[in-house]
Amino acid sequence: LATQTVADREADRQQTNELRETLAQLATQTVADREADRQQMNELREALTQLTRRVNNFIERMERYREQNDANYSELLQGRAMIIDVIRQLTLGQGRMEQAIQGIQETQASLAAAQERQERILDYLIRRSE
Repeated sequence: LATQTVADREADRQQTNELRETLAQLATQTVADREADRQQMNELREALTQLTRRVNNFIERMERYREQNDANYSELLQGRAMIIDVIRQLTLGQGRMEQAIQGIQETQASLAAAQERQERILDYLIRRSE
């Protein structure tokens, strides 16, 4: 029994030492894993920070584009209103011009008729004086 107990104790001691080594390895491995996880987390945080910056830059560019687009649209509407006003003025001007042309034509016809009367009167006076 004593030999068996000593042998059992020796086996227990050896098994305990093996377990201690295994625990030490696991502890070392756990520390290394934690460090690797910490490094990976830092890399992921940095990547997220860069992505956030890029998204913010994109949003700022989109805001500037929208503001410029709104300004361009406002200018376009103002230009359209000005063109419509010019077309109205041209239409009114065309109507006045047509009235003026009609007045000139009537004046020309009146002048032609007056000239014709004067020529007849002149012919009459010339015949009478002869």
